[in-house]
Amino acid sequence: MENITTKLQQLTFYVKQTSDKNEMIFRCPLHEDRHGHLYVSSNLEYICFKCGVKGNNFLKFLLKHNSYLDNNDKQILIDILSNLMLSETHEHEDTVRNDEKEQEIDEQKVRLFHELKILLKNYTKRNKQIIYKYLSDTRNITDRDYIDDLIEQGYILFYSKKLYRTVNNYTKSIFGKKMIYVNQAIGLTVPNSGMLQFRVIDKDTNIRYYILKSKEISPNTSFYIGNTRNPQTCIIVEGIFDAIKLDYLLREHMDNYIVVALTGKTNVNTIIELQNLLRYNVSVYIIALDMDVDMYDIKRVYNKINENNQNMTPHVYVLTKKNNDVTDKDFDNIHNFDEFKKKFVLVNYVKYITNIWKLSNLFDVEE
Repeated sequence: MENITTKLQQLTFYVKQTSDKNEMIFRCPLHEDRHGHLYVSSNLEYICFKCGVKGNNFLKFLLKHNSYLDNNDKQILIDILSNLMLSETHEHEDTVRNDEKEQEIDEQKVRLFHELKILLKNYTKRNKQIIYKYLSDTRNITDRDYIDDLIEQGYILFYSKKLYRTVNNYTKSIFGKKMIYVNQAIGLTVPNSGMLQFRVIDKDTNIRYYILKSKEISPNTSFYIGNTRNPQTCIIVEGIFDAIKLDYLLREHMDNYIVVALTGKTNVNTIIELQNLLRYNVSVYIIALDMDVDMYDIKRVYNKINENNQNMTPHVYVLTKKNNDVTDKDFDNIHNFDEFKKKFVLVNYVKYITNIWKLSNLFDVEE
């Protein structure tokens, strides 16, 4: 708090401290105030004895009324807020203990899981046209050679209620969980992972996603795609289909990258699972969550990146729409790499969080 006080005293409308040094006096920026009627306490509560404005967060007050500040004062405010965020880099907003003993791999479940994926893979090959249409209609992925390659590698799986009884027997044995009974669903998985995620494509059901995980098969249950041998760039996205789409856009224009899906922007457990995935010699990280994501979720990913890179300082960027355009919250409507470059831009993490527009959203400032 002492550093904040020092910074606030550099504002052009600062007057002085009170005699007991418990409060700072400012000229209120909301009206003409020659002598200073705005009092700010050490815990940032404030009140103006001329216009009556008051509150419990002076920084939030300054953000809300930043149009009254000159460029120098705006920069001071940005410095204060960015330092506040960066000082919390190694702190967790959600305390989650991850001290469970690593579970032993269950060889029988591994074998059953392998059989299940072979069954679904063969069924998928016989239903390619459904996969082609779904990915073209919903994700603008039209390259059938690329889709065929994903099917051959076992990334994309197809499921329908025709397989319910057979697949259900497997899922109860592997995951202790019944399979869903729906007409059709597109499944996504990754080799050497103990997870299946199905996107239900029925119009007659409210179910959207169905996720099956087993750490008894593999401790790493997150989805990733790309160069898993020696990636130099790690791109972190929100969902599995986001990972597929971004890989589709980048595959011919970028080398040595891995795309990691968190399977949900608010899922704390998948944030923790980054610890298993960020074991590569990666020097550049790109946070590419959906455009409607909360700033705190971006910060949580940044904290996890730093936690796993204590021996080096990684380069961290945020993939964002140019000019803060949030009309399209993800990559689904992007058709090719050239269009992707026109609409998206990489911003250094520190610069991104110190953008006053973003800070306003972070502090829930009413316009």
